[in-house]
Order: sequence, then C-alpha cells, then structure tokens
Amino acid sequence: MNTPLIESGIACLTMPGQSQSGDRHVVHPCPNGVLLAAIDGLGHGQEAATAADLAATILTKHAQESMIAIVKRCHAQLRETRGVVMSLAVINALEGDLTWMGIGNVGGVVVRAAASASPRQESLLLRGGVVGNQLPSLYASIIPIMRGDTLILVTDGIRSNFADVVNVSDPPQLIANRILAEYSKGSDDALVLVARYLNKFTMRETMEKLEDQYTAALRDSIAGMGESSLQQAYELGRRALADGLGVLDMAAMYHKALAAGLPRDSTPEETALMLEAGASFFAESLSPFEMTHRGFRDSNIALRHLNQTLEQEIKRIAHALHDEAAQLLASVYLALDEVAGNKDS
Repeated sequence: MNTPLIESGIACLTMPGQSQSGDRHVVHPCPNGVLLAAIDGLGHGQEAATAADLAATILTKHAQESMIAIVKRCHAQLRETRGVVMSLAVINALEGDLTWMGIGNVGGVVVRAAASASPRQESLLLRGGVVGNQLPSLYASIIPIMRGDTLILVTDGIRSNFADVVNVSDPPQLIANRILAEYSKGSDDALVLVARYLNKFTMRETMEKLEDQYTAALRDSIAGMGESSLQQAYELGRRALADGLGVLDMAAMYHKALAAGLPRDSTPEETALMLEAGASFFAESLSPFEMTHRGFRDSNIALRHLNQTLEQEIKRIAHALHDEAAQLLASVYLALDEVAGNKDS
C-alpha cells in the first residue's frame, strides 16, 4: 500500500507442509495517519490463520480507536480462538511521531534515514503474552519519526538479526524480500512488513495541518500558560522543520494565528502584554531553526579548519618527499661516481 504518507512492502512464506500461513499484516488509514500491524496466529495451519484473520479484521474495523483500546478489543473477541501475538504501530503525520506496542514475539525496528541519527536503530519493547489468552499490562511507547525513516515488523519465522541487512536507500519491497530470503528460519510461517515514512504532503497541506495547533498553542501562551505553551511552540517548530517548512512559513503562520488569537476588546495594556507573550512564543517556535543553522555553521567552521590542516599536512609531506628524493638522488650520483671510478682503476 502506497499513500502520500508511507510506501510499504510485504513478503511472506508459509511453513513447509502447511496449506496456508497463520501470519497476517494490516496497513490501514487511521486518524492523522496510518495503522500497521504484523500478526502471528498461535500454532500453524487453519486455526492459526482463523485467529490471525479475526485480529486483522478487528484492527481494520476499529483503526480509529486508541492503541490500547483496540488491543483490548482484540483480546476480548479472540478468546474463543487459539489467540495471536502481534505488534502494531501508528504513524501520526500530524504529530510527527510513531506509537507502537508488541505483545509476544513479533519483532519491530525503526531504522533512521539520517546517517547522523543516534541511535541509528530503535527496537520495539516486546511484552510476553497472548492476545485472546493472557494479556500483559499494556504500554505503548512513542518515538519521533522523520521523513525517510523505515519501520520493519517481522513474525518469529524471521531470525532476530534481520536489521543487519537493511539499506535505507532500497525500496521497502526490496528490503522485505531480502529479509525474507536471507533471514527466514525455514521451519515456521514468516512475514515481513516494511513501511517507509514519506509524508508527501504539499507545503500548503503541511501548513494547514499545523496552523490549527499553532493557533491553539499561541492562545494558551497569550492566556499565560507559561512553560507548557513554550514547550508546545518548540515542538511545533521542530515538526515544521522536519516537514520542510521555512522561517518565512513560520512567520506567516504566526501572523495568522496572532490575528485570530488577540481579543478585539483588549485594553492597550492588555494587548501589549499579549504581544510580549506572543513574541516569546514565536521566538521559541523558531529555536529549532536557529539550532540547525548553528549546527551547519559550526560544521562548516570545523570543515574549514580540517581543510586547512590537510593542506598544511600535504605541503609538509611534499617537502619531506622532495628532501628525501634529493638525498636519494645525491646518494645515487655518488654511488655511480664510485662505480665509474672503480671501472677506471
């Protein structure tokens, strides 16, 4: 399934001797993003497939619910089946984050697109249990996600070191095929789901997604919410930067939000205080841009110094080689003279 939000690939293998696999996957739109899941029905064959199919149907039908609510719904409706283990993730384009949860042994990894990211890979925390039989305490974790980051979910028919082969420049389908070919155990059903975060919305669409949140957060700041609203400003700026917006886009967003947020019946003194609070909010929303600019500037300075050091070292080596070559040549001339003298004598 390819959307403006993600590009995905799926590869699966049925256990030898079985007519059908007990592994299923889900890629389905949900509010502000997309729901993804890899599901493994307990055991093999028809009964495993029935349990996995039911879980996939529930996830698809109730994708608008919270992650914990939808897992509890699956647990309740799967009690008459063998049960399943599964991992699921929701990519939220509006918030710029990924929420995920794992019950059982369905592995999950996010591989960062940026080579400078630390850590470059993040693994899903798995909790022991079976959906439909013994459900553990549910906990969903949230991590930021950037354009180009790749999510991989695998059932237990794939060996655990599968992420070693991932090249983030490859298409998701190629990654899924390669993991299945090189890391399948061969003794179980196996499924690989790969999804790359694209966020191919236009700048106008991106601005529209952020404007309502920006306006609400600015109103909180004007109303005196203090540090919490400033933290919102920073997060909005970080997401705008990740989505490709610029400083002028942020200025336009601030102007529009300020016009909508200032009460018309304020006194001059109240207006002055609100404008001061709004200015602090605007400055904080620009701080991710300033940090990025300083990072580039510091990197350029470091590279310039490195180039100067390399140039000096090249000159030193060239002079040293020149001196050594001259000494060697002089030695050769002396040796030749000595050989010629020996011949004459």
